[in-house]
Amino acid sequence: MGKKQQRTPSAYNRFIKEEIRRIKANNPEISHREAFSNAAKNWAHLPHTQFGLTLNDTA
Repeated sequence: MGKKQQRTPSAYNRFIKEEIRRIKANNPEISHREAFSNAAKNWAHLPHTQFGLTLNDTA
């Protein structure tokens, strides 16, 4: 069997990883599930132009 090649993380993946880290640093007792939920909500309200994305990149 061939080795699976990892994909390059998307802007969303990078944001979520860092945002969960930031949320947990500010609120250590929060569950991972709640931190992920908050991070996803933050992504939804973020202007995507901050990451240099266009509307075509988010589909």
